[in-house]
Amino acid sequence: MKRIMVAVPSREYIDVDSAKCIYKLEKDALLNKDIEVNVELVPGTIIHDTRFSLAQLAIKNKYDYVLWIDSDMIFSSSVLYDLLETEKDIVSAVCFMRRAPYDPCIYSKMRMGATLEEDQIEKYLDYPEDSVFEVEACGMAMCLMKVIVLEDIITKVGQPFFPIRSDHRTLGEDLSFCYNARKCGHKIWATSKPNIGHIGKLNVDAESYRRIREYKNA
Repeated sequence: MKRIMVAVPSREYIDVDSAKCIYKLEKDALLNKDIEVNVELVPGTIIHDTRFSLAQLAIKNKYDYVLWIDSDMIFSSSVLYDLLETEKDIVSAVCFMRRAPYDPCIYSKMRMGATLEEDQIEKYLDYPEDSVFEVEACGMAMCLMKVIVLEDIITKVGQPFFPIRSDHRTLGEDLSFCYNARKCGHKIWATSKPNIGHIGKLNVDAESYRRIREYKNA
């Protein structure tokens, strides 16, 4: 049996529609004898500390996987199986920014240089559809990872979510984790099979993203 901790970091609140999706994911998992799903919600104003607390909880309680879900996402409960099906150590669903330009939160390149001009940070705008593909970094709005890999990264670098800073840039906690994961020799993957919505003024999913891209390229 695979034991999965659904980790939901939240600064202030969880969107109602997101809470419904999380509840349904946990409820549907009860029908599957091959997995055990437990939801952990930890509020906090400092997101990298909140993620670290959840990571430590997953390690302490000997889970097999952590499924990170942000508190403003909408999704089908089948997303868990889509992510598990990839059989990757770290894999993210393709999620999108909730504000314009609504880009996907996956990166084909993420390398810090000595100057801003030497940085190589490129979003993966034209990603393959219905595919599993390697990325150099991803957001963690819907991201599954093996706890044994998470534990390895923490052992090697300490607090892996702490924002990485240079003289010209500060990475968020999610990209900092990806930087540390790759530094420790772990690959990061994305899957475009599930359709994930990011709650905002516009519900940004794969279809709306394609329409926006078509409009911009017309």
